[in-house]
Amino acid sequence: MKKLATFLLMLLPVAAMANENETNVDLTNVEKTDSIESVVENILDKKFNTTFNVDFCTSLNGYFTENEFDGASLKLNRLRLDLKGKISDQFSFRVRQSFNKSFDKHSVENAPAALEYANFQWHPSQKFKLTVGKQFITIAGYEALANSMYVREFSDFNDNISFYRLGVTGALKLDQEKNHELQLQVANCSESIDVKMPFITSVCWNGYLADRAVNLVYAASVAPITNGKNLYYLSCGNIYEKGPIFAYLDVMYSREEMDIQQRITSLQGNPSLRAENVQYLSFIAKFEYFFNSKWNAYVKGAYETSNIYADNGIFSAGRYMTNWNGQFSIEWKPFEKDKGFKLFAHYLYKGYKLEGPAENMMAVRPDIQRVSIGAIYAIPVL
Repeated sequence: MKKLATFLLMLLPVAAMANENETNVDLTNVEKTDSIESVVENILDKKFNTTFNVDFCTSLNGYFTENEFDGASLKLNRLRLDLKGKISDQFSFRVRQSFNKSFDKHSVENAPAALEYANFQWHPSQKFKLTVGKQFITIAGYEALANSMYVREFSDFNDNISFYRLGVTGALKLDQEKNHELQLQVANCSESIDVKMPFITSVCWNGYLADRAVNLVYAASVAPITNGKNLYYLSCGNIYEKGPIFAYLDVMYSREEMDIQQRITSLQGNPSLRAENVQYLSFIAKFEYFFNSKWNAYVKGAYETSNIYADNGIFSAGRYMTNWNGQFSIEWKPFEKDKGFKLFAHYLYKGYKLEGPAENMMAVRPDIQRVSIGAIYAIPVL
C-alpha cells in the first residue's frame, strides 16, 4: 500500500521524486531540512490526517435528437485525484486534479482548468478560517456545490460557468453553535477582458435551521468584464436533508452587461458578435429518496430563461429562449463494505423553446434525450 500511495502521490505537487524503473521507493534523495519530514513521509506514517481518493465515473450512453436515435458510446465522465489533509489543528490543504478538463494554462493564473483545487486553509480559531489558492468560487446553489461525481447533468446555468479559480476566502462563524457562517471571497475572474484588477468579489451566508435539517446558502457576486461593463450573480440554495429524504431548490440569476455564458450569443452564427445586456434565470430542483443503505432514486428538473433587457446591435430586447430538463435516476451500492462503488441508470430529457427574437435569427436548438447506465467508484488510496 505504501508503494502504491507514493506512486500516485507523484502525480501531485506534494509528491516526492522517484525513478519509475525502481521497485522500491527511496525518499533519502528528497530535498528537505533536517528537522522537517516530507509530506509523503508524514502521510505514509499516518502523522497527517489525510485522505487520498481516485474518483472514477463511466457510462454507456444512448443519444437521441427529436426522438431520433443518434447512436451510443462509452464515455469516461470523470477521472480525478483528490488529496485532502490536516497537517495540524491550524493548517490543512487540498489538491484535486481532473483528467477531463483542459491542461492548457490560464494566462493569468498560470494553472490549467484541470487543476481544480490547490489550496491551504488556516484555522487560527474555531470561528475563523482563511483559504488561499485555487478553490471553488462562492456561488451558492447546491447543484454547483455538489460533488460533480454524482451529478449526471448540470443545468445550462451551471454548465457555462468556470467554478475553480485562484482566490482568497475568509469564513467567520457567527454563533456558538456554528449554525451560521459568513464568507467573503476575492478570486480571479476569468471572464474579464483588459481589466487591471480582474477580480470577482462575493459575499455568502451559509445557515442551518430546524435542527440542521434545513440549510440555506445565499450569495451575491460582482465582477468587472470590460470597459465599464460588469457581471452580477445572485444565487440561493435551499436544502433539506432528514432521514431518507434529500431535496433542494436552487434559484440562480445572472445579469451580464456582456454575454459571458454566451447562451444567447450562440443562437446566431457569428461567435465574434457577442450579445450585451443579458440576464439568465434558473430554477433547479431535486428530490432524492434513500430506500435503504444500498438503494436510492431521485427526480430532478430545471427551468431556465434567457433574456436581453436592452437593445444592442442586432440583439433586440426580449426573451430569446426557455429551456428545461427532466431527469430520473436509480442507484445501487452492491457491496456493503465498499460504499464508494455504485451502479446507476439515468434518463435525461432536455427541451428548448426558441422565442420571437431567436426565431428571427433563424436559430435552431433541438430537444435531446439520453439514456445511461454506468458506474461510480471513489477509490480510497489512503
